[in-house]
Amino acid sequence: MADKFSSFFLKHGFKVMMVGFTISVIGLLAYMKFRYEGNLIPQIAFGTTIFGFAIYVFGRVFVAISRRQAKKPTETQKSEQG
Repeated sequence: MADKFSSFFLKHGFKVMMVGFTISVIGLLAYMKFRYEGNLIPQIAFGTTIFGFAIYVFGRVFVAISRRQAKKPTETQKSEQG
């Protein structure tokens, strides 16, 4: 189960990162528009901004992991070098 989870996010980390960024920007724009309103919308928009940023960071971590795994030399490259 965890292997499927990690392999999915390693393949689609950039998409997750972009979705998180989009959610964060939408939440921020909603917060900026409704911040002086006396209702619940600014609080929900601020929470949405934090949630979007967390998704962005989550996707960014998986993008970094996938790039790091791609840079590691394989067994054949190691044997050819030494």
